[in-house]
Amino acid sequence: MIKGQLGDGTTVDRSYPVQVMITNDDGQLVPLKNVMIVAAGEKHSVALTRDGILYTWGDNSKGQLGSGNSASALAYSTRPVTVAGENNSSKSLSEMLVEKE
Repeated sequence: MIKGQLGDGTTVDRSYPVQVMITNDDGQLVPLKNVMIVAAGEKHSVALTRDGILYTWGDNSKGQLGSGNSASALAYSTRPVTVAGENNSSKSLSEMLVEKE
C-alpha cells in the first residue's frame, strides 16, 4: 500500500522519479531544494538539506516521521514534514547538534 513515500502529494504508485514538493511560508508548493542526503525505508523517506532541516514523508504508523507527539501524529504524510526537535521545537538538526556540544 502506498502511503505517500514519494513525497509528491499523492498515494499513486509510480515507476519513475518525481519531484518532491514542500509548502513554503506563503502556502505555495515549491520543489524541495538543497538536499544533501536522501534515505528511504520500506514505507517512508527522509531528506537532509544543506541548512540542516530534516524532512520526512510517507508512513507514520509507528511515529517514524518524527513530526511530534505520536498521539496526534498523522497516519502518513504525502508531503514532507519537518522533524521535531526536543520538546517538539522547530530547530534545525544543525542547531540541535551545536547545542549538544
